Amino acid sequence: MKNPDTGIERRRFLKMLAAGGMMPLLASAANGASALLSSTPSPAGQGKVPRRILGKTGVSVPCMAVGCTSNMPASMERALHWGFNHFDTAASYAGAEAGIGKFLKEKGIPRDQIFISTKPADIHTPLPVIEDIEKSLDNSLMLLGTDYIDLFCGVHACPKSDRLTDELGAFGEAQKKKGKIRFFGFSNHAGMVDNLTKAATLPWVDALLVQYSYRLANNPKLSEAIDACVAAKIGLISIKTQGFGAKTLSEPEKAITDVFTSQGYDEAQAKIKFVMEDKRFTSASIGMKTPEIVDSCAAVAMNKAALTPEAKTALETHARETCSTYCAGCPNICGAALPAGLPMMSDVMRFLMYSHSYYGEHDRARELFHKLPQTAKEGMLAADYSHAESLCPQRIPIAGMVAEAFHRFA
Repeated sequence: MKNPDTGIERRRFLKMLAAGGMMPLLASAANGASALLSSTPSPAGQGKVPRRILGKTGVSVPCMAVGCTSNMPASMERALHWGFNHFDTAASYAGAEAGIGKFLKEKGIPRDQIFISTKPADIHTPLPVIEDIEKSLDNSLMLLGTDYIDLFCGVHACPKSDRLTDELGAFGEAQKKKGKIRFFGFSNHAGMVDNLTKAATLPWVDALLVQYSYRLANNPKLSEAIDACVAAKIGLISIKTQGFGAKTLSEPEKAITDVFTSQGYDEAQAKIKFVMEDKRFTSASIGMKTPEIVDSCAAVAMNKAALTPEAKTALETHARETCSTYCAGCPNICGAALPAGLPMMSDVMRFLMYSHSYYGEHDRARELFHKLPQTAKEGMLAADYSHAESLCPQRIPIAGMVAEAFHRFA
């Protein structure tokens, strides 16, 4: 899985499978050609990916979740072959929830053998509107064809900690009592330090989806916030685990490849492995858009070889040298230097990242950009970004990125 838009090199993949002791399983799958397993395999069976306990929920989940951003039945079927039975999706992922529901029904897979997490649409209001969240939850239940959701993130891409209101917590507890959800939390793309610090004090937060990668590992404040959540027994699932930036830089990616291939990893797998080795995280949600990517994820999950110090140093160097393409999600810095009413720059960077680095996500990025209020977009065109750029710890050329967003999505 060198990159979601390039697939994997066959010889390298075979080498990785051998390193992880997976060749017999590969041969078995090859003998069956495309006849993948159509029912949920036993998580404890031989040749399945490792599992971990999701915080205070006490539930065992695989070390990676299948990020379902579209209807992808072939990937889901292949995922179950390896024991990836956590499907992570969202209301804003076109066709994904309905695709999961159809897949489970057609395959006759018992509901209790699948762990499903989903989120409502992104919010663009000062505070969450509970009625909208409940409407989204009910629609998700309908599309998924299920009576309950295992983990419901009440706020998708929570922008600031003030969104984590008592009303939101009461809503989550009420939905648990109704049997609509088992566990409650939120997903986090920006403002992670403040959001996680507050979450650690909230008894109604069971689990979180948190942007985390090798690019953020050296942030001491973020590490303290993560530790606080672990101490509160909140289950943590990493998202954006490969640390894609708002631009694709092929040469820096190639420069670090050789360090990993000697261990049986490519650079994408090494980035995932880096997070997997941080035991504070239960799992990582990965966009497994093709069966080949699923196989690659299984290979890295089952390869017991730890990253060498040289490999970790290579990732640290890469993060430092390409930081100006990556938004670390600190709206308290750039947001304070920009006029009120503008969308968070982290959202704009995220849309560019979807368009540049995520396979098949340009249309989704364009749709999300166009959902921004018109007044906000007009303000973006008129804003002076020089002060925000001077404060940005990542040295992102914010004005240029905003101009590119309008060029790509207009």
